[in-house]
Parts: sequence; C-alpha cells; structure tokens
Amino acid sequence: MTCAVGKAWDIKFEPEYSTIINASKGQEMMSQCSRNTPEGIDGFWDLAEEEVEELENRLNKIVRMRSTSGKRIRNLKKYGY
Repeated sequence: MTCAVGKAWDIKFEPEYSTIINASKGQEMMSQCSRNTPEGIDGFWDLAEEEVEELENRLNKIVRMRSTSGKRIRNLKKYGY
C-alpha cells in the first residue's frame, strides 16, 4: 500500500507581482476617487523585509481554511498577486 500526502502549507506562496508603498504615502492612498476606503485610520508604518516574508508565508494557511459552508480557497493566485 502506498500513500502520498501533500502539504500545501509547506510551499511558500510567492506572488507574481507585489507592491509595497511606504508609510509616507499612506494618507494619499486613503484618498481614492473611485473606491471606498476604511475610516478611522490613525497611523501608517513601513514593513521590514522580514515582516513581508512572514505575511507571504502566512498566506499558505489560507488553503487549509474552510468557510462555515465547507468551501475552500484552492488557488491563491486569484487573491494575491
């Protein structure tokens, strides 16, 4: 008997494209002409390279999650790019 177990969360998700906007542009980004933006924002900060890497690594946990109806996100490329 042979079994193969895949662990999608062991594979690092590396988006094809990414953009990091520094904190000095934060307030400007909240002035969208065609989209709603969150209210009550009281600060912005710059991410360290290690923080970006940790966030990208955590994206893999999404494939393990299920909605209350049992649905899953199987392809992160549709959500992170």
